[in-house]
Amino acid sequence: MAKRHKDALAIQEGACNPSGIANAIVRAQREILDEPGSRGTDSVTSDPAVRLMVHQLAYICGVVAPAQDLPIGDDYLACMKACREAVDRDKQPDLPAQLRGAQEVGQTTAGERVFLWPPKKPH
Repeated sequence: MAKRHKDALAIQEGACNPSGIANAIVRAQREILDEPGSRGTDSVTSDPAVRLMVHQLAYICGVVAPAQDLPIGDDYLACMKACREAVDRDKQPDLPAQLRGAQEVGQTTAGERVFLWPPKKPH
């Protein structure tokens, strides 16, 4: 699970402790650098979660306004959306290999997940 996305959303809810935010940024950097395919500094500075954390840190230090868009790359709303989607993905339990790629279409009354295989192709 990418903890940094959940942390970024929590920080955007109004974190006001600079050292807490800075520590979260350091943890996020370690998480990113440990991921397969990491491109080092480029992966860190372009990550939506890191950008949101840095934005909040800049806000509480008086560098940017609260609703000011992130000036380079993804804007604020795109970073928020990316983090929410990552958190939502992490909430979904892993599927058995034979169901990967299947389209989830609902749940039974007993709460069992129902899948369509092969997935329906968009027209």
